[in-house]
Amino acid sequence: MVPLLMKSPTPSAEPIRRRFSLGTADLTALGITAAGLGLRLGSIRDYWNNADEGIYYQIAHAPSAIAGSMIAGNAHPPLYYYLLRATAAVSDDFVWLRVPALVFGTLSIVAIYVLGKRVGGSVCGIAAAIVLALSPGAIELSQLARPYALQFLLLIGATGTLLHYLDQYLGSYPARQPAAQLRNPNRRTLIAYSALMFAAALTHYSSFLVLAGFSIALGFVAITGRLGRRELRDLALAHVPIALAGAVLYAYHVEPTLIDSAMRREALGSWLGAYFVTAPAALWRNFLGVFDFLAGPTLAGVGSIVFLISVAACVQARRFALVAVCLSVVLVAALASAISVYPFGATRHSAYLAPFFALTVGASTAFAFSMGTRVAVGAGVVLALVVVARGPISLAVGVTPREPVEQPEFAITRAEMDGFRGAFERVRTTPGVVFMDLSTTYTLLPLMHDGGIQLEWVVAGDSHQLTWGERQVVVIPQWYMAVGEQNINASNHLWSAIRRARDQQGVSDLLAADVRVVSANGLALPRSIRALSENRAERLSVLDEVSSTSNLSAFRLHVDAYQNQLTRRIRRRSGEPHHTALDSVAGGPVRIQRVSIAH
Repeated sequence: MVPLLMKSPTPSAEPIRRRFSLGTADLTALGITAAGLGLRLGSIRDYWNNADEGIYYQIAHAPSAIAGSMIAGNAHPPLYYYLLRATAAVSDDFVWLRVPALVFGTLSIVAIYVLGKRVGGSVCGIAAAIVLALSPGAIELSQLARPYALQFLLLIGATGTLLHYLDQYLGSYPARQPAAQLRNPNRRTLIAYSALMFAAALTHYSSFLVLAGFSIALGFVAITGRLGRRELRDLALAHVPIALAGAVLYAYHVEPTLIDSAMRREALGSWLGAYFVTAPAALWRNFLGVFDFLAGPTLAGVGSIVFLISVAACVQARRFALVAVCLSVVLVAALASAISVYPFGATRHSAYLAPFFALTVGASTAFAFSMGTRVAVGAGVVLALVVVARGPISLAVGVTPREPVEQPEFAITRAEMDGFRGAFERVRTTPGVVFMDLSTTYTLLPLMHDGGIQLEWVVAGDSHQLTWGERQVVVIPQWYMAVGEQNINASNHLWSAIRRARDQQGVSDLLAADVRVVSANGLALPRSIRALSENRAERLSVLDEVSSTSNLSAFRLHVDAYQNQLTRRIRRRSGEPHHTALDSVAGGPVRIQRVSIAH
């Protein structure tokens, strides 16, 4: 590889270069990797499975006969699901499903160091490795049973092979030098690039945004006349497998499953819609939000400024290939958000940008070191002062509290779950029905699987049903359950679920026996139900046997009392009787009272 052109090191820079000799740099990178591994090990076992991980748990442990249809019904390409199914063969413990992300996240630190070292020397590699090792967003995604850490690793490898290829056309070569005078590119580099991007495309759909950024950079090189026919042909052939993968995924997964799915509409209509750029001002806000996720809220403003300065420094150092690739990827990410294709902001969906930010910062750090000891020390002092003044800086550049606030990935500790197992066991061994929303079901899935549930859910109307010990579990087909007097006909409302369950064979009789509600949303549901009445005796009559922690609750629901309180509350709020009936449960469709529901 012909290195990108950078200013020759001044004599004062030579001691710095000697200190970062090959052996010292590699040992330093090893220490950074060890520190990154230690940070990533922190929560991998201490915290319980979260709801999103529960989706992966279900697919990983489901019978082979239905695993394929489950994978097809989810939001991501298939590669990581099958990797987790192989991992699940080791143990039923959900912690094992986090191990691949831990391994890939740690290897990503090594990979970014190797890439940075090849692009801009040892200082570049070490700086990039430090950024990725300490990134709160990268750490978090290396602790979860999710595909992002593998995507990091694959994209770093693909970026390295692409930059290796482009090095001979950008940087140290004169702009007008004919392509015929350049040495022939190594086709093995293109084969490696194609394989890595193919795997990345099968890991996460945001990889196609990276591919679009790469295509812009390659197009820039092509229109400057630096690529001959052979090179253009080789590049086209290298992208054929990736294009085929994209076409197959679109035809068999994206178009039939995702584009007009209830899952997508629910996400866009709730928390995910806030991460699309709807106005010019929102572009800067969302750009800052990316650094909120990658660098943490306290360093979001500093991180954004450092990145912009790093881009300018890379241009000054004539690292045109690196700038073209990294900026193209970021611009595509912003454009995809502006046209409502993919979110861009303070969310894990922007995590794929982390390697490009880390590499850019690493290259600018190497440029500062190449300018001499005084420049390097001065840049370090300025950076330290900026970090100290991060509060005013964040305020000045427009950093705002993350909105909407995503649910924390780690909320329920194993100790909290262990303390609640007794309450769950009492529910499991008592005949009757238990209602849960999807987030609760997926959160508790490893525990319920230990209790005997089968992972192949049976769809019955708008609900999922499964058997858990003596319980018939009715899963409300929405992420969160509603229990108040508004929108009682909505599919996520507990009363709607009760009415649907009444009409289902084998469930109606159990409703008259014992009804329980379990939630992974703390005391929110029992408090909302009790808020229906101002009378203390009535509040106590609607539910009892409440067990709760800060994140978990289970209680017995008296359906008749709940029905009566809903009726009175709706009538009192609307003031328009004789419009909507709340039917009794055990006795069939008996009219209790007709009241209107204000929307």
